[in-house]
Amino acid sequence: MTTPSATPEDIIRYRTFISGTLVPALQGLEKEQQRLEQVSTSCREFAKLVSTHDSGPLPILVEHDSGSLPILVDIGQGCFANAVVPDPSTFVVDTGLLGVHVRMEADEAVAFVAARANLLDRKRVIVQSKIDVVRVDLEEAGALLSHLQTLLLDPHSTDLR
Repeated sequence: MTTPSATPEDIIRYRTFISGTLVPALQGLEKEQQRLEQVSTSCREFAKLVSTHDSGPLPILVEHDSGSLPILVDIGQGCFANAVVPDPSTFVVDTGLLGVHVRMEADEAVAFVAARANLLDRKRVIVQSKIDVVRVDLEEAGALLSHLQTLLLDPHSTDLR
């Protein structure tokens, strides 16, 4: 029976695989998971804010004397600008597909955004399962790298743990 051996090149190749493949894959999946969470949360906040109740629309949708609605709009980096919504009974909704936006009545927008949030939540479950797989792969790869390093230092060791 031959004793397994490891070369410094094996260790370099394995480290390169871990740092060049597994770690970036995990980082990309975690970034996607965070993006899905942010969009889903925004969808749910919008639906909650705009949804109608038995008593009628929320105060934000009540028309003002001019028929328009003044509001603050987040323009990024914590900065806000004054804006006017000319018709607060309709919304232009981002469909989430290739930058397509659709004008919808408030009740349609709420239903659409709630459905989109549910879809995003299902995608988050799928991404989380991929994250779990990559984390296990990283753990196993780390253990195998450690074993390769042990073999390099002590070629007669056969402990595979």
